[in-house]
Amino acid sequence: MEIIVNNNKCKLEGDLKVRNRLYDEFAIKHPSAFFLAKRMPRGWDRKVHYVTEAGYFATGLLPDIVNKLEEWGEDVELDDMRLDIPKSVMVKQVGEHILRGDRRYQYHAIDSVVSNKVGDMEFPMGVLKAATNAGKTTMAAG
Repeated sequence: MEIIVNNNKCKLEGDLKVRNRLYDEFAIKHPSAFFLAKRMPRGWDRKVHYVTEAGYFATGLLPDIVNKLEEWGEDVELDDMRLDIPKSVMVKQVGEHILRGDRRYQYHAIDSVVSNKVGDMEFPMGVLKAATNAGKTTMAAG
C-alpha cells in the first residue's frame, strides 16, 4: 500500500479491498444521527468517515493509518510530497521567554514533537496537552 503524503491531505494508493476496510475502520457513528437522518441523503449510513471512499484522509491520521496497515500485515510505502521545510531544532530561549530548566517536562514535550517519525519519514506534528500555566505557548514556539 502506498501513501502519498501532502501537507494537509494524504492519499491511499493500492488495493481497493484494503482501502474499503480502512474506510469502515476509521468511521464513527454520528452523535446526532437519529435527528440528522431525516435531512441527509437516502442511504446514509449514519457515520462520519475519516477516510473517504477515494482514499483521502487528513495528514494528522497518518500514524494511526500506518499502524493499522502494519497490524493487518500490509507493506506500507510513504511517498513524501510535502513542501521542503527546514530541519526542526529545539531551542532553549524564545525572545525573552526561557524554557523552564527546573522541570524537564518542557524539554521532553518539545523533543517528542521535534523528533517524531512515522516509519523513516520525519513527522514533526503533535498536540501539546498541559495544565494551565505550564508554558504551552513557549513550548509551541520552541
